[in-house]
Amino acid sequence: MMSHRSFIKTLVCFVALGASVAHAAPVTENVVFGNLGSTASDPFTTFATAQVGSTVSGSTGNSFAVPFVTGTNPEFLKFKSVVFALGDVAPENDALVKLVADSSGSPTGSVLASAQQTLGPNGQYTFGMGLVQLAASTTYWITLEAAGAASGNYFTWLGSNAAVAPSAQNSSGYSYPGNSKSNTDGAGWITNNAISNLSISVQAVPEPSTYALAAIGAGLAGLVGWRRRKVAADAAAAG
Repeated sequence: MMSHRSFIKTLVCFVALGASVAHAAPVTENVVFGNLGSTASDPFTTFATAQVGSTVSGSTGNSFAVPFVTGTNPEFLKFKSVVFALGDVAPENDALVKLVADSSGSPTGSVLASAQQTLGPNGQYTFGMGLVQLAASTTYWITLEAAGAASGNYFTWLGSNAAVAPSAQNSSGYSYPGNSKSNTDGAGWITNNAISNLSISVQAVPEPSTYALAAIGAGLAGLVGWRRRKVAADAAAAG
């Protein structure tokens, strides 16, 4: 028979367990949007190449932007990183990727996060953005550009031969609204749906310990229910 003191100790143990699980739960990323598959593992070798960046001295180069609309499930709204399939072309250059808020249907809103890295051989490059909380049912843009304006500095992005548009992955509820855009040498953003085949994958991180805490909560509810029934039964027997 569980005494009142034992019951309290058990409750404390459940709470402590929940806290430890929340602290120790691994941060795993879910692919929520893109055309590289549900695990961002499609081989880049299946993609055709197209030039990104500057080939004219002093130019800001060519930039590309792919929009996405978030879903409503809060589990998929903590933006973490972007994967692009890219390759370097001598001379060496960097790729700059940004998460940008939508402004009247263009990637001209606030820059919410950015990441830059030097490219090597053709491959998949992950651009970590920290953790950015996105709003549900909201349009955002991922922009890609060459981070350098020296003559001849450019790299290649590896786009699908079949022009596969990005879409929701892992039942995230994200969607592709169309109207990807390009910006040639800083002349301004124009609609360029041909670049919807940019090989892109967007990752999000679930709220820490969401599932573990839910399980702990269910266990606590069951324990409290059992205690109430036990007290009621004891009172009936004593009466």
